[in-house]
Amino acid sequence: MTTSGSVDFTLTRNQIIRAALLLCNGVEEDETPSPTAILDASTFLNAFVKKINTTFPIWGTVDYTIPLYDSKQSYTIGPAGNKNVNRPLKLTMGRRTVAGATQETPIFQESRQGYMELPTKDSASVPNIFYYDAQLVQGVLYVWGVSSLDSTPLSDGSTDQWTDSPAVSGEYYYTGSDITAEPNYVMVNGVEFTEGILGSLADYEYAYGDNDTLGANTLYIYQTSDPDAQATGWVKCLTSDPDKIIVTAHRPLEDFDDSDNTPDFPDEAFLMLTFSLAELLCPMYDISRINYLAAKAQMLNAEFLSSDTEYASFKVEPRMGR
Repeated sequence: MTTSGSVDFTLTRNQIIRAALLLCNGVEEDETPSPTAILDASTFLNAFVKKINTTFPIWGTVDYTIPLYDSKQSYTIGPAGNKNVNRPLKLTMGRRTVAGATQETPIFQESRQGYMELPTKDSASVPNIFYYDAQLVQGVLYVWGVSSLDSTPLSDGSTDQWTDSPAVSGEYYYTGSDITAEPNYVMVNGVEFTEGILGSLADYEYAYGDNDTLGANTLYIYQTSDPDAQATGWVKCLTSDPDKIIVTAHRPLEDFDDSDNTPDFPDEAFLMLTFSLAELLCPMYDISRINYLAAKAQMLNAEFLSSDTEYASFKVEPRMGR
């Protein structure tokens, strides 16, 4: 007897839906679910995923590093925000690093009221406190104090400083003289760009090099229109290492949009997803199975979420003296 040697079993959205429909008598074993049944089940499945978001599962935890500059008191986090990622549901921890150092120092997270009551929010110093306002599309990270590091503008709205690459249209390269080496961070219209591959840049990407036989390396950014036609400071960068905040965030779990999407869940969640969906669909097909499916779904939910914990040490410090 031999084992398979594989541990990559997974299910697609439509496979989860079919299994759930089988459990609640919504489809026969030799039947293919109708498009309407799949659409309805997909709606309930995505609604359930949104509900799981509120438990803030560990596997949805990520860290984001945010450079601090221009005495900014707040930074947006979300689609097309200063940090161009999916809007975090909440932040649970923050650390800071100062320019040129790698040591991370914990900083304190405040409530809205606590942050608003702080004095002199424009005071330049290393950040000691942060507050996160989740909002709906872009969250807002507030810091206290602020960084006095100035960014370097690479566009002034009038001077010709950018040229559309003849090699790859849409990749504009910098022709000015304000930078002579690859910058540490590049921001376009306030959005921090990520480093991509020169010659195949995508939205919100930059690269440093020479793809047009210029004779020297320069900065390239991907844009759909000429940066020179935009406002002053449309493109700017940080030429030195800035102070930074590193935040631990709970990202939103991804939706099921297409039939072949796989869950943004660990493999161990498949039964929980299937029975939970079957419970939601049961009133539409066979209400007589509701008690069984509800009990099973509740048990699987509890078992799965109880395993979503981190091992952590517990330290006790004795108090000496009276």
